[in-house]
Amino acid sequence: MDPETILGRLTNNSDFEVVREQTEAWLAQIAEPGRVRVALSSRNPLAGWPVAAAWRNAAGDAARALAEAGHTLRQADPPYGQRAGGAAIARWLAGAEVDARSQPEPGRLAARTRRHAALGRPLLRMGLPTPAGREIWSRRAEG
Repeated sequence: MDPETILGRLTNNSDFEVVREQTEAWLAQIAEPGRVRVALSSRNPLAGWPVAAAWRNAAGDAARALAEAGHTLRQADPPYGQRAGGAAIARWLAGAEVDARSQPEPGRLAARTRRHAALGRPLLRMGLPTPAGREIWSRRAEG
């Protein structure tokens, strides 16, 4: 499966159109990585919250594409713990706002994406996410 198909599954059409050119330019700058090891997890870092089937399927499709390209794939569910979930949410929401600010035409983003980014604004004003939160998340995610 090609990257455009994968990106198209992960975003709606208006979001995809906004970021397509930037993504293609970014991808053109990346050197061929050779063979890499990839760990796949469709476990939600927030205990008790299921991952929607569409997201699990998209992750599986991406994993199969990587395996077909010759990369080593394994299943791995990190032991996120309680603190990592909050740090992940802060990074996810604040990151959406940072990304939205960098778009040449943020008004073209889908309404749901603008709402997601808006939830990140107060977190950024509070100084979140913190480097300590990233450390917690990274340690847990890497197992």
